Amino acid sequence: FALSYLVAPKIGINYRIASGLYILLAIYDILKSDAQQGLVVSLLSFGLIGYCLLKSKFSNPVIRYSYLGFGIVVTVIGILGTLQRGPLSSLLYKPSVTYRGDYWHAGIEMFKSHPWFGVGLDAYGDYYRAERTLAATLRRGPSTVSNAAHNVFIDIAATAGIFALLAYLAVIFIGMRAAWKISKRNTGFDPFFVSVFVAWVGYLVQSVISINNIALGIWGWVLPGILVAMDRWQTEQKVVAKKSKVTDFTGMAMVAGLVVGGVIGYEIAQPRPPVIITQQPPVVIQQPPIVQQTNCSPWTEIQNPDGSVTRTRTCQQ
Repeated sequence: FALSYLVAPKIGINYRIASGLYILLAIYDILKSDAQQGLVVSLLSFGLIGYCLLKSKFSNPVIRYSYLGFGIVVTVIGILGTLQRGPLSSLLYKPSVTYRGDYWHAGIEMFKSHPWFGVGLDAYGDYYRAERTLAATLRRGPSTVSNAAHNVFIDIAATAGIFALLAYLAVIFIGMRAAWKISKRNTGFDPFFVSVFVAWVGYLVQSVISINNIALGIWGWVLPGILVAMDRWQTEQKVVAKKSKVTDFTGMAMVAGLVVGGVIGYEIAQPRPPVIITQQPPVVIQQPPIVQQTNCSPWTEIQNPDGSVTRTRTCQQ
């Protein structure tokens, strides 16, 4: 929202100052929290808002398509970097990407074994041990589990089945269709529409690698609902909404964002007291002498249904 109102034409100086302060505060929070997905979504938002601004200022499609093509190339390079491919792999790749791949695989296996209605809402963690691979078990240990697929689409498919997934995809289609119709009607740069659309696209992108937390998940329903409502209002009124009436509430939203972001930034910047661990005296148990074992057979590994691994061998002494 802040970036859209910062670059929008015919916006008062108060809005621009508040937008600039909010952007600086948001960047500070993202950098201090070391949230890579926050940085990626922010860069994507910058790119989409830039495209909408170019579309409103230049009618020549060559400029828009060149910008869009450059953005697609940068996006592909970024995706390859997160997958440990390409020139940006050393900067973008993190081991958590591999862990998310394990969670995705387990969720897909749940969907394949329960395609119609899933394993049950919030039951991902109950089936994770049974559906994860041996490599995932050995990578982080048998005691490490997850209660979410870290992908909203896979999470819905695994826990609620194909019908719920199709319903969610239908919501996305309806929202995108409404955004397309509004974009075709608007000849100028509508900061409110651009803010809602870009925020929703950012949510969809982060939902591919994030859990379906209620604080985030709510925007996956509210934002497309706003787009559908805007499209219907414009259709019924038969006018092009060059400036949304909801703009009057933008100042209140910016003030609230500055307050919340400032509190978060203040908490992040506070020094944390060191964690003091009390060393307990070791418990020494006298063991009987170990008799040397000879003529042992090779180890045999068996994966149990609960995800643990049993290793056995036979020795003669």
